[in-house]
Amino acid sequence: MTPALAKRQGSIHGILFVFMVACVVATISACQTQKKEPVVVSAIVPTNSDKPSILQLVDLGGLDIQNGGGVPVHFHDSEFSPGEWVLVRGKNLGVSSVSVDGLRVPVKQYFGNYPLFKIPVGLSPVNEHTLVIENEYGESRSTFTTKHYLFANDLDDSKTHILQVDRNSEGFIREEWLELESPADRPLFTIVSNDSRFLYQMDVGKRSGESLMDEADTYPVIVRTFHLAAPQRPEKVAESELAVGSVPIDSHLSGDNTLLLLGKQSFTLVDAADPLSLSTLSHTALPFNEDGSTTYVDAIFLDNDKKLALLETYSNRVVLFDVSDRASPKLIDEVQLLPSKTVALSIDLEPVPDNPTAFWVLEGPNYRVAGSKLADMYKRIVLDRDISESRSLLSQLQRVAIADNKLVLDRRVSLPEGFASYFSVFGEDGRLYITQTKTDFFNVDMEEGSPKTILKRVGDLVWENMSLGRVVAFDLETEAVETISRGVGIYYHIVDVPGIGQVFTLLKFGPSFSFPYLTPNWGVGVKTTGTYAKRKMNRRAAFPPYSIGFIAYQY
Repeated sequence: MTPALAKRQGSIHGILFVFMVACVVATISACQTQKKEPVVVSAIVPTNSDKPSILQLVDLGGLDIQNGGGVPVHFHDSEFSPGEWVLVRGKNLGVSSVSVDGLRVPVKQYFGNYPLFKIPVGLSPVNEHTLVIENEYGESRSTFTTKHYLFANDLDDSKTHILQVDRNSEGFIREEWLELESPADRPLFTIVSNDSRFLYQMDVGKRSGESLMDEADTYPVIVRTFHLAAPQRPEKVAESELAVGSVPIDSHLSGDNTLLLLGKQSFTLVDAADPLSLSTLSHTALPFNEDGSTTYVDAIFLDNDKKLALLETYSNRVVLFDVSDRASPKLIDEVQLLPSKTVALSIDLEPVPDNPTAFWVLEGPNYRVAGSKLADMYKRIVLDRDISESRSLLSQLQRVAIADNKLVLDRRVSLPEGFASYFSVFGEDGRLYITQTKTDFFNVDMEEGSPKTILKRVGDLVWENMSLGRVVAFDLETEAVETISRGVGIYYHIVDVPGIGQVFTLLKFGPSFSFPYLTPNWGVGVKTTGTYAKRKMNRRAAFPPYSIGFIAYQY
C-alpha cells in the first residue's frame, strides 16, 4: 500500500468514527428527549375517552399530600380508615368528585390519571361501602370496608386501650386490643380530630409555680398527636405542651377545630387547625361560687361554635360565654338550675341534635366529683331522710336554650329514682343514653356488724341485684325508659357507635374474701358483645369514679 493510499484510508476511518460518535450522541439525546417526566400529584383533571373503570383502591394514610410530589405508599396496609387518603387506579377517572354511600366527596388532586379522595367521617363500621365514579360516558362501582378505633383510658394504669372495630369480627370488635403507653401518671383525655385522621392524647403534669391568672396554680397539659391511618397501629407524629390555669377536668373540640381544655375554675382555648402544631389562643378565669366549692365539670360549644356553655356542679348553674373572638371570650349570661348552691347536683351537658342553640343538663347525685367526704354527705342526706335536701336529690333532665344571648330554662323531665347518673349521649335512634349506678350501693353500712354480716349485706346487694350498674335509653318525647345493659359494677363514660350501639368504660366488681369483699376491675362494656374486665384495680379506685376514665370513638 502506497503512503498516499494509507493516508486516504486513515482519513476515511476518522470520518467514520466521528460519524458513529455523532450517531450515538444523537441517539442518547433522542432517548433523553423522549424520556417521560415522573408522575406527580397535581390538580390537573385527566381527560376521559370512555366510561370509567375502577381496578383497585389503594390506601395512602391520613397525612397531607402535597402537589408536585409522589404519594406515600409506605402507609398502604389494605385497611381503610375514616379520613384516610385513597388512590383510585383504573381508566377514564377524570372527575371532580366521587360518591361514597351516596355522599358526594370532592376530588381536588390526582396522581397522573388516578384521582385521590378522603374517606368521609360518619360511615358505619359494620357496613360495606359503595364507591361510585361517574363521568360523561357512564359510571363504575367498587366496594370497601372501614376499620375504626375506640380509645378507652385506664387512668390508674397509665394506658389508653384501643379496641378495633370492623365488620368482619365477631360482635364487630377484634379480639386483639392495642395499647398506647403514657409516660405521665394518668392519660387524662383522648379526643379524635373532626376529620378522624388524628388522636389527641392528653396528660396532665405536676402543677408549676407559674401563674396564668389571679395567682392560680398552672397545670401543664402534654398533648401527643397520633396518626390513626398509620399501618398496624396509631403512630405518634407530634407533641405539644400547653397550660391550664386550674386543675384540668375535661376537654372538647369545636367544629372549627378549637380545642377546649377545661379546668375546675378556668378554661383554655387552643388552635388545633394544624394537628401537628397546636397553639394557645386564650386563658379565661371562670366565675367562683361564693357559697362553697367551685368545680366546673362540663362544657359544650353552641350556636355554630360562637358560644360556650359551662356547668358548675356545686352552685348548680350554667354560665354562657361569647367565644366568637377566641382571643377574648366574654361572659354574657348565667342561669341557676336548682335552688341549692352547695350540693353537687349538676352532672353533664348534652347538646340537642340538629339544634345548635339548645342542650340538656343531667342532674342528680353527682358521684363524678365524689370523694369520700362528698360520698358521706350523700349517704347522710339519704339515710337521714332530710326532706329539704332529699327533694333536691331527685334525678332529672333540664332543657336549656339560648335566646337573644340569654339562657332560658324551658323544660324539665324526671328520671327514675334510686340511681346516680354519670354521663349521657344521644344515640342514632334519637334517644338519650345514660350511664347509672344504683344509689343503694353507696349507702351500704360497711362498719356495723361482724365481717360475716357485712359480707352478707354486700352480697345481697351485689349478687342478687344485677342492675347495680346500667345503661338506660330515655325517650324524651314519651319519657319511656329502657334498660340496654346492666351488670355488677359502675358503668361510666359512654359513646354511641353506629351499627353497634353503646360502648362504655366500667368498673366491674368480682368477689373477694377480704374487706370490703369486692374486687374492682377496670374494663369496657360493648352492647353487642358484653363487658370485658381487663385489669384488677385498687379497691380505693371506686371513689372517685373518674379513676375509670373516658372513652372516645373514631367516627
